[in-house]
Amino acid sequence: MANRSRRRRLAMKHAEEQAQFSHLLRLAKERRKSQVAVKLESRRLDKRTRVRRWFRIPASFNNYHRLEDSLRYFTRFKPYWIRPLNKWEWPESAHERDLIIQLAQYLFDQYQVPKIMEVAWYRGELTQMKWYIHIAQGQNIRTAPDLPFPLSKRMAHYFYQAPVLETIEQSMRWAQIVSLTQNKSLANQLARPQIAGNVHCEDFWVEMIHFMNRACNGRYENLRRLIHYVRRVKFSRRRMYDRHQGIRYLPPEKPHFSFKGRNWEKLQEEMMQWEDIQARNGQAFKSSLVASIDDFLQEGQLDHQVGSFHIKPLLTEREILEEGRSMSHCVGSYGHLVKAGNTSIWSLSFTKRGHGSPKRLLTLEVSKGHRIIQSKGKANRPPTQLEETLVKKWALQQGLTYASW
Repeated sequence: MANRSRRRRLAMKHAEEQAQFSHLLRLAKERRKSQVAVKLESRRLDKRTRVRRWFRIPASFNNYHRLEDSLRYFTRFKPYWIRPLNKWEWPESAHERDLIIQLAQYLFDQYQVPKIMEVAWYRGELTQMKWYIHIAQGQNIRTAPDLPFPLSKRMAHYFYQAPVLETIEQSMRWAQIVSLTQNKSLANQLARPQIAGNVHCEDFWVEMIHFMNRACNGRYENLRRLIHYVRRVKFSRRRMYDRHQGIRYLPPEKPHFSFKGRNWEKLQEEMMQWEDIQARNGQAFKSSLVASIDDFLQEGQLDHQVGSFHIKPLLTEREILEEGRSMSHCVGSYGHLVKAGNTSIWSLSFTKRGHGSPKRLLTLEVSKGHRIIQSKGKANRPPTQLEETLVKKWALQQGLTYASW
């Protein structure tokens, strides 16, 4: 009896020691994380200070943070400078965007660059900056590196005449459509980033352009919904909810969909029937907000774990309730707003490679004006720098604006 009580006391003591050790180890890890965060922040501030000193930025422009980002890009392309930096004179006052463009023109422009290319320097896309420098050196846009699709001579001609749009890829799509159809009204409709931002198959895209030009006859009221329907049934995997396995993904509904031999009116009837089926199944596809925005998928790392980040819409009331419960915030009460088409809810999650269960990171609300008006983590925490970078990249692809910019 004495031995048994002694063993019990030793086991309790061992358990207490283990708990204390685990607590101390957790504190040490948290302290280490905070120290690393402080070091990274100090390095970032030191880099910002060096950039400001090197470019001799006046104190009146201290709050121009996007200017600082652009200046770092300028230093990356220093071998292409054609004028010395020390002869650059800062204006007394100017808008941040105008400052960036003026300095880019001073450093790089050997030849006149179209106004549509100016967006490259305040969008933060290195590939577009290379296109800008390529044209500034007197080269043709057709020979620029890493174009989203090949440009013919006629497309390049219309590209230089394109209106100033939100992105350079948009202007390229506008030039492509005008070159193929000579229809600028159709180009203004199809070149929107919500439509042309994610072209899954170039041959199918060209086939769709010819069909729309032949069949639309200026009737563009249902164009976004129709293109969304075509994309979903041809390219998107279907989301199925299983009570035991959760959400499962099935192959696209019509992977061999083609516009050949199709009629405009019958295609619209197919779209409406498909939308009715989705609505009966609890889907929210009738909302033009979800219909005009695509998912986002990107490989990356989170807490030293390799996996993929995914931004996807929450399409049923059940999914929205699950999001609210898991993230401990009030999005679970937004179901009626989504069903009415007044807003759309999206979820950013991370799935570790080799593990099927995604980790929810952020909940996003997109308004009717294609503006991200809320981005909240668990218990309404603000987004981290990594999360905000991913959301901004998705917003740029889909033509959305972000309220925190």
